[in-house]
Amino acid sequence: MLIAAIISAVPPAGAQPPGGKDYIANVLRITGAGSAEELDSEVLEHFEHLKNHPLRINNASVRTLEKSQLLSGYQIFTLREYIRTSGAVTSVSELSLIDGFGGGYAQAISPFVSMDAGKVYADSAGIRAEASVKLTSSRSTSDHGVRAFVTARRTEITVSERSGAACAGIAMYSKSGRTCYYAGNFNVRTGQGLAMWSNFSLSGFSGASSFCRRAQGITLSRGFSGTRLRGLAAETDRGRVSFLSFISPGFSGEDAVGGAEVSYYGDNYKAGISSVASGAMLKTSADARVCIKGTDLFGEFCRDWRSGSVAVVCGSSLEFLSGTLSILGRAYGKTFPADYTGAVRSRSKASDELAVTTGYEGRSSCIVVDISKKQSSGQSRAKLLYDRTILFTQSASLLVRCTVTEPFRGSTDTGREEMRADFSLGKGLFSTVFRLQGVHGQGFAGLMYAEGVMRQEKWGASARMVRFDARAWSDRIYMYERDAPGNFSVSTCYGNGYSVSSFVWASLRIKKNNLKAYLKAFYMAYPFDPPGQRKDTEPKGGVRLQLTWKGF
Repeated sequence: MLIAAIISAVPPAGAQPPGGKDYIANVLRITGAGSAEELDSEVLEHFEHLKNHPLRINNASVRTLEKSQLLSGYQIFTLREYIRTSGAVTSVSELSLIDGFGGGYAQAISPFVSMDAGKVYADSAGIRAEASVKLTSSRSTSDHGVRAFVTARRTEITVSERSGAACAGIAMYSKSGRTCYYAGNFNVRTGQGLAMWSNFSLSGFSGASSFCRRAQGITLSRGFSGTRLRGLAAETDRGRVSFLSFISPGFSGEDAVGGAEVSYYGDNYKAGISSVASGAMLKTSADARVCIKGTDLFGEFCRDWRSGSVAVVCGSSLEFLSGTLSILGRAYGKTFPADYTGAVRSRSKASDELAVTTGYEGRSSCIVVDISKKQSSGQSRAKLLYDRTILFTQSASLLVRCTVTEPFRGSTDTGREEMRADFSLGKGLFSTVFRLQGVHGQGFAGLMYAEGVMRQEKWGASARMVRFDARAWSDRIYMYERDAPGNFSVSTCYGNGYSVSSFVWASLRIKKNNLKAYLKAFYMAYPFDPPGQRKDTEPKGGVRLQLTWKGF
């Protein structure tokens, strides 16, 4: 059973979690993720692209605002209504006064938006090239990679290669900017993710604002990891109506897949129909989102005609007591195909699930309760997540995070209880973070680390020392590590040992050329493991060097 009593989730007046100039903190605030460990490389690459090409929100259509993943449906509605009645937004402070934003959220999205006039995306002709080399103690984990981004007028080209795996794509915009044609590697994400959501998507719930998926439509693959879709695609935005289509013939042994979506945008609602076909599935779906007086309603219904199975997800979020109250229900058929599906879910796949989730997210606290059931076996379980940020001063804060997951009733699972506390302290150019984390599952596991960071305008450095003890694989602890752009590093702490790491970056600008260098070194050892505890007890270490050049 769940914990019977929980610390009050009502936040203290005026308290806000720290954010500001911290890039990861801003992304966490926008996506609703509770920690960097819950992000993935595609998400970070998307926001890295927005940082280099800010979205001019005053000129953007509803479809473009939705694709940016910066705003919820309600925020899009209130922003458009404000611009219609009061004119263009001219500052972050003015944006913060619009209903649904607030100072903290407006500040979080400020690095990714522009209030200037002009075309929708603030970009100019330029080239950005990166070369990365990673050398480790194990030859199997060493790698190298290169990638390049070229932007010229209405064309964007991306090329990447990592350890023999190549990825390339081109996007060509029409003169009006309303239509874009794609060739090469790309991603497609529609609706709430039931019909089509290519590439990786995390399961579970990190906060009340993560209940609703924010579809991007078609985007180029910009990371080192690439994508399964490779072919031709097109997307057009005609104001009220948008349309996309794609075809991936199925290179490298993959099944061919193709599909299309048409959406209609009203003043306060959006409705869409999509269809996706491949060798193993034939899906048709309808999705909708409606904003009514501060309440955001959303959902999607999808049927796979080959298996005869259906999947439904629907939810709502509304402003309540200076926060957001959300509820989500979902029913995924026992044989519903989970391939190319990224809908919200309790387990690893959006299939064989009947569940309801509710959550409340305030200015400094969040609580989520999820109850799910396997339709095939009837086994059920409950999960509780609680976050609270205590802001002592503008430079000192404490984040407490508690997660309790029941085992499926009638199964041999052990369940998992986890608690984490992060104390952050910053002053001027220096900041420190101390983490203490404990896990109770098959046994007991723990982790603690201290990290120091120094940031200058043209360079920065960090160092971290970690001590962990996780004897069972099911009790392993994941830990995010700083790394160069395009490299998402999450270490798996399993065993009884320690790790040390350091990260340094520096930039140099010569006329129109911007050079950046990133250097990361890490070492992990297990000297405290009992004999025979693990097969792989050899220490692990390595160095990554990455160079980035951005010109004209």
